[in-house]
Amino acid sequence: MAKSMQKVDGMAYGVMALGAINSGLIGLARLNMMSKIFRRNSKLMRGAYALIGLTAIYRSIRLLAPKSKHERRLQKLDHALDKIEGYEKQARVYSQTAENYIHKLKKMRPSLAK
Repeated sequence: MAKSMQKVDGMAYGVMALGAINSGLIGLARLNMMSKIFRRNSKLMRGAYALIGLTAIYRSIRLLAPKSKHERRLQKLDHALDKIEGYEKQARVYSQTAENYIHKLKKMRPSLAK
């Protein structure tokens, strides 16, 4: 995914999270943070709610829309890189374990230390 799309998606997630937190506060504590922030300025509040709604629509479309060939390739590459990182981590653990065993063997049999 292009860097600009990642930024847009990240901002959309942030706006949606703020909207979800505000909705949760309204439902649980009857506390509307939007009215506290915008001091009941209806135009600003309506704009903020419209932005939250538009980001939810955007994310829904991005979620349901078929991915481009390029995005699918990037997802496969990301998955492959995650696997490689996991293998590298396992290799480091195995290497450290082998070094520990060699060190113990050398202590037990000084003739192996050569």
